[in-house]
Amino acid sequence: MTDSGVPWRYRFTYLAGGVNTQGNWLTWQDPAKPPGQFALDYMTSSVLPPAAYIPIFTWYQLLQSTPSTGGNELERDYNNLNNASTMSTYYASFKILMQKAGQYGGQVVVHVEPDLWGYMQQKAAGAGATAVSAKVRSSGFAEAAAFSDNLAGFSSALEYLRDTYAPNALLATHASMWSSSIDIASDTRTSIDARAEADKTAAFLNSAGAGSWDAVFNDVDDHNAAWWELASCGTPPCVNQWFTHWWDPNNINFPNFSRYLAWVDQLHQRTVKPQVVWQVPMGNQYFLTMNNTCGHYQDNVAPYFIAHAGDLFSAGLVAVLFGPGNSCQTSNEDGLHDGVTNNGGGPITDRLGGCVACNSQPSNFADDDGGYLRIFVSRYYAGQSPCGSATATAAPSPPQAAGTAVDLTATSAGCANPQYEFWMLSPGASSWRLMRAYSTSPTWTWNTAGLAAGTYRFSVWARDSSSSGLYTNSLGSYDAFYTGLAYSLVPSCTSVALSTSPAPPVMVGTQIALNASAAGCLHPSAAYEFWILYPGSGTWRLAQPYSSSPSYSWTTAGLAPGTYRFSVWVRDSSSSAAYDAWNANQYFTLTPGCSAVATSARGSGSPLTIAGAASGCLNPSPLYEFWILYPGSGAWRLAQGYSTSATYSWATTGLPRGTYRFSVWVMDSSSSAAYDAWNATLYYALS
Repeated sequence: MTDSGVPWRYRFTYLAGGVNTQGNWLTWQDPAKPPGQFALDYMTSSVLPPAAYIPIFTWYQLLQSTPSTGGNELERDYNNLNNASTMSTYYASFKILMQKAGQYGGQVVVHVEPDLWGYMQQKAAGAGATAVSAKVRSSGFAEAAAFSDNLAGFSSALEYLRDTYAPNALLATHASMWSSSIDIASDTRTSIDARAEADKTAAFLNSAGAGSWDAVFNDVDDHNAAWWELASCGTPPCVNQWFTHWWDPNNINFPNFSRYLAWVDQLHQRTVKPQVVWQVPMGNQYFLTMNNTCGHYQDNVAPYFIAHAGDLFSAGLVAVLFGPGNSCQTSNEDGLHDGVTNNGGGPITDRLGGCVACNSQPSNFADDDGGYLRIFVSRYYAGQSPCGSATATAAPSPPQAAGTAVDLTATSAGCANPQYEFWMLSPGASSWRLMRAYSTSPTWTWNTAGLAAGTYRFSVWARDSSSSGLYTNSLGSYDAFYTGLAYSLVPSCTSVALSTSPAPPVMVGTQIALNASAAGCLHPSAAYEFWILYPGSGTWRLAQPYSSSPSYSWTTAGLAPGTYRFSVWVRDSSSSAAYDAWNANQYFTLTPGCSAVATSARGSGSPLTIAGAASGCLNPSPLYEFWILYPGSGAWRLAQGYSTSATYSWATTGLPRGTYRFSVWVMDSSSSAAYDAWNATLYYALS
């Protein structure tokens, strides 16, 4: 570790193999030295200059202890936990580790039984740790006699041994991402509530006594993602629609890093303990070394974690512990003893991992990861981290009509001084165009005026000002890029129809509703403007300015008869044009109603018939009203109210002698006026 030049803060190793087996950890040192000396030597060498590390032991003993009976790891752990002889030896072995830690005296972390707590949570089936039996008091180990025979008692016994023999040691429990029976690390469903699942795990750990321990560890995977994809089954790819070990660094598809960090953050809030992510896969997609063979499998977790250290810390993570979880996994040392390897100069493509010939950089290091950790962790400690990721948003959001000014804004993570470059792929094109070269401004305004409708794709490149670019291709270099932004331009309103109610012709005075209907608009609420051209005029008049109302109520009272022409303009609510479409094909004729009425008197004696004959009416059945002015009077009397009858039967018997005057009013059946025409020229003398 010291050869890498990285100021690592921690180093860890397993203490595993079982407590009652041949070759258990108490035998790992020179036989001439006392049992457990291996652990003490590991601790003291961790601080031997130039080393300055906090040692961490992953205590992984229960599963591999004997007799370990059962059909799966849960059963084997549980059966050993309930075997008095096994557990008595277990506590005795743990006591020796605590004694060695106390002898060391410096800070040391003991990470207790990864996987066990997750299996026992599943065993409890929703209950707490006290519902899971364990041999503690009944194990026969004297110093465990005060503690109950359940998992909480097991936790308390270990804590007691720590407090008694190594108060300088920190105890860490373990939260498994699958412990709630939903695997946050591999489940592809969008419906998973990571915080709700974390609540279940935290509740169980708290019931087991996590509140009096010192930290909570978790692990993201024990293999590199490419190993799972290519080597974990007989017929790769070894993934399906329900699970994958590749996490989406753009945090769009699942599983992804945002969901993981939400899970960790909730654990942190519920346990109120520092979180540590342990045994992080060390693959990368940067060096040619990473050719997806044994020891050189790709992954994207380490690059993401390095570039997003701030996000990890915000979620409660205080340490990232890199390490291979199994054989054939990528290491930051030359574990394969194959020296510097660059795959013959050829990158590979792993589309499931989002890599299209992306591991293009040659390595000068023999490290199985090509030297990635030694380079980029060193840069992190030096405050010179490259951009780990990039993303972009657009405002206003698509789709929009051509002509809209669109602001594209980029963001990045992991770099202190990012620069951004914008590229665009037009609809139907195969070549990307550079729209704006690298600049410190995260925003570029896209002028869409005159562009064809269609879907435009954008790529944003990001790199730190101190970086020449982690990746290069024929177009340039970048630390990170984002191609997930697609933007659709659509036609604005393409047409507008106009109708009236009632339909023409109608008489002057009728209230007319003009109704417009737009088509092809981007948004549901278009704007409409109404214009009118009077008979004989060459100048249009604005009848109703732009509004969201598609209707205009036209008042015709007092207007001259004739043919009026209407035009309606329409534009999308996002459009800044004078109009997107228009329709001036609506003509409307106003008539005067009945234009005249003739009068006559027929017959002799009583009664006489007073008749009206209308002309120029719009409808065939006009209405007539008859009035009479008596001799010497100045006031007209209504003789017969409006009706369709064109005659009035005037009874003259008994009337005084003199000259009577008649007025006949007429109006069209659709008219709302007092009258359309009248005639008061009929005089009749009674003698």
